[in-house]
Amino acid sequence: MTNQTDERDDFGDALAYSANVPLAWKESESSPIDIFFELNEQCLQTVLNLSEYHVPENSEEPTAISVIERKVDITLQMVSELLRTTVDMPSIKAIRLGAHEISWHEPASLPVLNAELDLEIYLHDLYPKPFRVRGQVKTINDQQCVVGLASQSDDIQQLLEKFIFLHHRRAIALAKKGE
Repeated sequence: MTNQTDERDDFGDALAYSANVPLAWKESESSPIDIFFELNEQCLQTVLNLSEYHVPENSEEPTAISVIERKVDITLQMVSELLRTTVDMPSIKAIRLGAHEISWHEPASLPVLNAELDLEIYLHDLYPKPFRVRGQVKTINDQQCVVGLASQSDDIQQLLEKFIFLHHRRAIALAKKGE
């Protein structure tokens, strides 16, 4: 495939969330972008709550709270499995999500350079509702697409940056544990 680009990938050294997640895209409709704001804020708050882990302090005895948390976690997993069977999830793609752009690899068809896209990104396997964002295709290169994200509300931008930071911090902690 020919290299199509109008700018370089701006990720650089910025923090980014990398994962294999369901992702769908389509050409943008003419609706205003703020239609995503309320749902995105709810989505990110829920994903952040689901991503929190409560680790008991090196005690062999489980506390009453840790036992309840485990039961709630199991219930959430079962309910999310049921919900996923009712939701037509998009295919899983390897993504890299930054505060201002997203990239993914897609061996099938890619959008055209400079196209305006609406993206749906499923950020947590226990929460089958997408984070919806609009953006413009900045780069297409060897089945890799980079989309610059449109401006979000300040609250959503802060939640997105917190989500990315927490996953980055967790990746560092897991890497240190593996040493």
